[in-house]
Amino acid sequence: MMVYVGDALGPGYVASLTHPRGNITGQTLVATDQAAKRLELMKKLSSDIKRIAVLSNLNASGHIHQRKEMDAAAPKLGIVLQQLPMQSATELDANLRTAVEGGAQAIITMEDPMVESNRARITEFALTNRLPVMGEFKPMAEAGGLMSYGPNQVAMWERSAFYVDKILKGADPANLPVEQPAKFELTVNLKTARALGVEFPQTLLSLADVVIE
Repeated sequence: MMVYVGDALGPGYVASLTHPRGNITGQTLVATDQAAKRLELMKKLSSDIKRIAVLSNLNASGHIHQRKEMDAAAPKLGIVLQQLPMQSATELDANLRTAVEGGAQAIITMEDPMVESNRARITEFALTNRLPVMGEFKPMAEAGGLMSYGPNQVAMWERSAFYVDKILKGADPANLPVEQPAKFELTVNLKTARALGVEFPQTLLSLADVVIE
């Protein structure tokens, strides 16, 4: 059973979300417009943001999906993306320097174990260089990022009990549709905002599910 898979379709884990077939079902983190929404939120923060660096895992299928989504959405928002995918964490420092040298005004992260395990390095670098960071999950904002927007991880783990119950009662996984995230959470870190000298527009602050003081 999948609980925390970035993309169920890309690697071929299931034939389709509605009819998984085989012996696998569960939840996928990938949701339509999820990545584009993060670009929109950065633009709501400041209309002056026009160049954003994106840190991701080069080979993660969910990140591939999100990079394509961002590439399609960025021109409509007047944003130029600096895609900086990594194969390993050894590339992180060089990519962060490239972001600054390329004139990035903000950083967006796509999270997986490689990126998440380095969130402290990312946010410390960003604070030093006065760059707002938009993470995918709440821990990035808790680590010092300015914002995060993405699926509620706790809610997804709790939802896994639904599948466990169904399967233990005899349901065939092939007939249980794979679910996409139903609950998304915007977290804003006002402590980081003060350190960066950023003032949240009230229209954006009113959308926040979690505010870190």
